[in-house]
Amino acid sequence: MTPTDVINLGLDMAGKDSITNIDDTDTTANRARRSYHPLRDAVLRDHFWNFAITRKVLEQNAVAPVSGFVYGYKREADDLVTDETAVTAKCIYRITNPDLWDPLFLSMFSTLLASRYALIFSHDAKFSMALLEQYLLLKNDAQAVDGQEGSILTYSSTALTTDVRND
Repeated sequence: MTPTDVINLGLDMAGKDSITNIDDTDTTANRARRSYHPLRDAVLRDHFWNFAITRKVLEQNAVAPVSGFVYGYKREADDLVTDETAVTAKCIYRITNPDLWDPLFLSMFSTLLASRYALIFSHDAKFSMALLEQYLLLKNDAQAVDGQEGSILTYSSTALTTDVRND
């Protein structure tokens, strides 16, 4: 499954013709692509999806913070300050490869795309709202199942480890 395939799932549900490639320069591909990336990132951030969780040891800053804390750690956008000597952050990883998505997430996300595409391409607000309602039902189901699963555990001969997938 590729991002083009995911877009085509949404276009199919919205009653539109498929695209050949997400990077095509035709109007349909351009408009579909503009929605795809920000919506994907927003839906990934909306829940701690098990398939997208990773942990990252934060790098300690060379200079102590001026805020009264002993240590500062660099994150993507700003500093985290604390008195802890080591910090591990639980993060949502931007999984761009749809093959690594949970199948319920894929179904839910493609339905959200369809809702957006019904507005963009057909200007059909009623159909878009019906698809959005379907998305919300799928989202509730996907989050419930995801919450029941917890972390994915794998057994090895030496230890029990959490399977963290990155693409």
